Amino acid sequence: MNEQIAFEIFSLIQPCIFFQGESDDFSLGKYKPSEACAFGITIENNILTEHTLLKTSSDVYHLLDILEQDATTLIWDCIAITSQGWASPNDSFEGTPSEHPDRVRAFMVSIVDNEQNIYSVVKLDDEDQELNYDTSASGNLADALKNLYPKEKQINDSNKFYI
Repeated sequence: MNEQIAFEIFSLIQPCIFFQGESDDFSLGKYKPSEACAFGITIENNILTEHTLLKTSSDVYHLLDILEQDATTLIWDCIAITSQGWASPNDSFEGTPSEHPDRVRAFMVSIVDNEQNIYSVVKLDDEDQELNYDTSASGNLADALKNLYPKEKQINDSNKFYI
């Protein structure tokens, strides 16, 4: 997985879930509130070959709990989870991003691969803002994403077995 593939996953997922009507506008302000969505992703030779909507839920943590109990998630090279919320500037403000006076809506695709690496792509509701790519995930969401794949893996010839 690299930044280019993460951006490609974001670009495939984001419009099909959140755009209303036939608008090509990329602004988050055009979206209605939506559910968290999980996609199974197949990557072969650094090429995204398949993406399939697996499940949706009104709560991202509930969605991850459901997926953690579903062994079929193991067939995918990675799982992409969509979520929306608030983002705020990194300043001395004490409080949550949703309370910040300069808050903006954010749409995020978090991707976890079968090695438990996490990649995030974030788009802020700012016309001039480019996509943000990050691999330093931490906290509750990162922990829940890592739980989608088993913690131990045994490799036997060309087969992978998860425990």
